[in-house]
Amino acid sequence: MRTQKSGNAILRGRNRRPLHGVAALIALVLFCTALTAAQTELPSREVLEGYDPVMLIQGREVPGKDALSLVHEGFKYFFASEETRAAFQSDPSRYAVQLGGICARMGGSV
Repeated sequence: MRTQKSGNAILRGRNRRPLHGVAALIALVLFCTALTAAQTELPSREVLEGYDPVMLIQGREVPGKDALSLVHEGFKYFFASEETRAAFQSDPSRYAVQLGGICARMGGSV
């Protein structure tokens, strides 16, 4: 009898390990799916008070047009012309909001 009980205990222990691995894998897949869904459903934030970011770098506050807007990394940018929009698209790291929109000095958002 004792051998049978310990044999069953050993078998139960062996059977549980793969189930824990499968459960962990399922949880990981569900988490990644939920994370991806959450990222795609987030609305974009309008930044720079609607000013053209390319013109701001040049020192000019020129309002952008909604028809020329685009979303980059969750932020919506407005452009005054096709040329400035193309400049942004060719080198977004030069013109895009940095640090996820957090002000490095004051801590507030854009």
